[in-house]
Amino acid sequence: MKNEQKIRGFYEEILRAENLPSIPLVFCRVAKAGACVEFNTSTMKPVNVQVDVNRCNDPEYAILHEVAHLKLGLSKGYYGHNTSFKKEENRLVDKYMYSQISMKHFA
Repeated sequence: MKNEQKIRGFYEEILRAENLPSIPLVFCRVAKAGACVEFNTSTMKPVNVQVDVNRCNDPEYAILHEVAHLKLGLSKGYYGHNTSFKKEENRLVDKYMYSQISMKHFA
């Protein structure tokens, strides 16, 4: 069973490791996917990261995907998918998927 506390712990450690500000993690229903970043459309600042534990098949990947959105959004004001996003997502997956941080929370 997917544990919200484990997901939250992993998310918080990734934010610290990537020197990102603390953006709230919210567990709720997410429309199409298992996770998303909600942001203020006027300021382009993230409001929170949302995770739907009932729809999220791979919470580790989902968190890394949304952190890639945060990294690009906070530095460039861009939250969509493009080549820069895919490079950042791949970097995060290569660095943290099945890492010590991951094993600590999901093993």
